[in-house]
Amino acid sequence: MLAGTLVFVSLGAALHRAGWAEAADMVMNLGFLAAMAISMPFWLTKDQPWKAQCVIVGGTLVFLAAIGYVAAI
Repeated sequence: MLAGTLVFVSLGAALHRAGWAEAADMVMNLGFLAAMAISMPFWLTKDQPWKAQCVIVGGTLVFLAAIGYVAAI
């Protein structure tokens, strides 16, 4: 989770330097939550089939991205 958070915050900083302020805010705000969602197959959905894990994690990331987009504008 720490590495995922670091990746998202670094990506947000790079987007901000490139002039993409709204995208940078969205990525930086979702840093911790997206890292937690990506880590779910290792602790929360451990005994589920891989297809179910993909649906749960993917759906959560899409939902978080939508929330982040609305919060960034």
